[in-house]
Amino acid sequence: MKRVSVGVIGFGTIGAGVVKILLKKRGLLKKRSGIDIRLARVCDRDFSRDRGIGKIPRDLQEKDWKRLVSSPDIDIIVELVGGVTIARDIVLSALKNGKIVVTANKALLSEYAREIFSVGIPEVNLFFEAAICGAIPVVKDIQEALIANKIRSLYGIVNGTCNYILSKMFADTLEFDLVLKQAQELGYAEKQPGLDIDGIDSAHKLSLLSLLAFGKYVHPDDIPTEGITNLELIDLLFADEMGYSIKLLAVGNDTRQGLDLRVHPALVPYEHMLSSVEGVFNALYLQTDEAGDMMFYGRGAGRFPTASAVVSDIVDGAKVIASSEGARAKQVIDFSPRLAQVSCRYYVRFTVVDRPGVLAKISGILGRNKISIASVQQTERARAGTNTVPLILITHEALEEKMKKAISEIARLDVVKKEPVVIRIVDL
Repeated sequence: MKRVSVGVIGFGTIGAGVVKILLKKRGLLKKRSGIDIRLARVCDRDFSRDRGIGKIPRDLQEKDWKRLVSSPDIDIIVELVGGVTIARDIVLSALKNGKIVVTANKALLSEYAREIFSVGIPEVNLFFEAAICGAIPVVKDIQEALIANKIRSLYGIVNGTCNYILSKMFADTLEFDLVLKQAQELGYAEKQPGLDIDGIDSAHKLSLLSLLAFGKYVHPDDIPTEGITNLELIDLLFADEMGYSIKLLAVGNDTRQGLDLRVHPALVPYEHMLSSVEGVFNALYLQTDEAGDMMFYGRGAGRFPTASAVVSDIVDGAKVIASSEGARAKQVIDFSPRLAQVSCRYYVRFTVVDRPGVLAKISGILGRNKISIASVQQTERARAGTNTVPLILITHEALEEKMKKAISEIARLDVVKKEPVVIRIVDL
């Protein structure tokens, strides 16, 4: 029986989960894969802190990652240190030393895709299932099960923190700030939650999903990205009245006009299955030419769901070693795709002074920008203690660049008292 040795670099939350599974289930993995996968060493700067899995034998402990990536006795390197500095050095050094690399680091892969994918070949010497949707096997299914398909579009709820916050706001009729605080207390949100609530984490994942699904790479900084911080409970309630939920979506469309990638809150119709994804769960909805439409659903984060995906990648890497599959063709990636103009319907909430003529001013600006209004909703009276009212507009389909220009002009009107809230409507 073939024996494959693994070195884990990074002994934090996920690393400890991976170590526990490799030690506890070595026999099960051997039985199911036909390969003896041995944990050779674990690298970290501090082994004194309790990780909740018991003591690691001293002969497995290592503090210098360079020894692991250069060791002839280690076949697979698992990078779980996080960040994009040391992690980049680890991954590139391991690949150049002929190791198979497994990582859950979406920020690293999306930021340095050009450099890493020049030496790393997915399914051959680079595995990253856990980097996108945790335990949900979207990478494997896109690369293998859907290999005969052209994926036309993808819509992902890929950040559990944001999905939890939006779900909780609506279910308990609470405002954003209070739910964020609760999410932090429960451990669903970080103390510094910007990566999640500003949409940055979702943009990292969308960058990788585009590379996998369309063979086209766009740097996360070049993906139009909006978070959920400007949403209020009133938006979720108005959306509900119209038959929609609000989700933070990562959207990708590969069209004849070009590639359309974006991250933003969106109104999703209740009849669509994405609308029912609640709490910390993730989902990815794909539209394909041969297999039709499908949705993947499950836990996208957490110690053991993520560790489970990492171990699955380790086993796949071990199978490559055991069967000498390293001669597979390298994926062709377009690093400069043509980008498409975006056109969709919009929900817009203005906070305006309660007096006649306001709607006429706003609709005039929209009309001059070739944007037509489908419906208008306005409460009859101002909120207690204010002279402002919410004005809700639903537009017909409009080009995004024209919508941005119109909203910028409307926001400068003296009758508009807060920054308008603009949410795209996704017609799936």
